[in-house]
Amino acid sequence: MELITERDMILNVVKNWEILYCGGEYGQDKLEILNKLRKLDLETTQAECVNKIIGNGSWTTIGCDECGKIVKTVVRLGQEPDYDGHTAWICPDCLRKAIKLIESGEKY
Repeated sequence: MELITERDMILNVVKNWEILYCGGEYGQDKLEILNKLRKLDLETTQAECVNKIIGNGSWTTIGCDECGKIVKTVVRLGQEPDYDGHTAWICPDCLRKAIKLIESGEKY
């Protein structure tokens, strides 16, 4: 179980970009994006700034696997994410609903 926030996504964007794109031959455009990301103060920069550099919001966006909403915080439940792992990212609202369901003992 792990808490994941939008800030966590921002703080890890440089490392994750390097892992995905800088181990092989992906072209100058990926290196230019990496250099722009490295110039950011990841402690304070907003997701919109990262998104603008990359060209989309996929590197900073968090979605709940239960309700499908885009949220700022989730709890990752289950196994470590990988190809065969069973993992769910659940928002606070859905976690509250799950606790209510458990406490009530009712099936919906």
